[in-house]
Amino acid sequence: MTQTTYAVLNVEGGRPVKMWTRGVPVEDMARAQLTKAAKMPFVFKHVAAMPDVHVGIGATVGSVIPTKGAVIPAAVGVDIGCGMMAARTTLMAHDLPDNLEGIRSAIEAAVPHGRSVGRSKRDSGSWGDPPRAIVDAWATLAERFGHIVAKHPRLKNTNNLTHLGTLGTGNHFIELCLDTEARVGVPAERLAKTAAKRMAGYLVSGAFAGPYLQDQLLLPMALARGGAFTTVKISEHTRTAASLIERFVGTSFKILERDEGANIVEVDVSAG
Repeated sequence: MTQTTYAVLNVEGGRPVKMWTRGVPVEDMARAQLTKAAKMPFVFKHVAAMPDVHVGIGATVGSVIPTKGAVIPAAVGVDIGCGMMAARTTLMAHDLPDNLEGIRSAIEAAVPHGRSVGRSKRDSGSWGDPPRAIVDAWATLAERFGHIVAKHPRLKNTNNLTHLGTLGTGNHFIELCLDTEARVGVPAERLAKTAAKRMAGYLVSGAFAGPYLQDQLLLPMALARGGAFTTVKISEHTRTAASLIERFVGTSFKILERDEGANIVEVDVSAG
């Protein structure tokens, strides 16, 4: 008999919910939200819940709600702005021990995470005394950050250096995964440095929307049959969303990509 890695929540009058939450507590309100979502008539096959599942506004955070013949803006927008990325390490699957508890403990000890005190004191999710590697990484970003602060002064007193290379105080996590060639990702410090560089590039560009907001703006513009915004490099996610919206709503988009400055995305009124 095949053993699955998930549990199934059967919903009367709806689709089942597959929950990858074994060993993880799931709040009753989140279960209620998942059950309600699974009863929608256009849900395709099943609803899925990830280990970080928790109650959200409009839709359950950490859930996947596949649909057929319908688009649910709330289910798309609730958690998509958090952003995810993967980075390849030098490790292969055979380099990992059979029991990963030691690796998890080492990551927990090395990477600050969580919220433990009020805003006026240090949280466990930030560096009390940033290590040399973090200070050196920040030194490569400080000058550009200074230019950003000159344009946006309110950013001066943010948790920049103290949160670099950490998981911060929100709903963030690190996963070790294998790709199709059995290679392992992901070093946290490298991810944090890359994320900081991307943020700096976005703020310097003068664009209205960053890479994780682009696609969320498309559906409201399509329904309004008008609108435009400037943004950084167009993501494949945005291109896919534009194509999908065109099929469902009938509204097309024009994307103007420029060598310098921000790109432009606008509703193509001529196509209507």
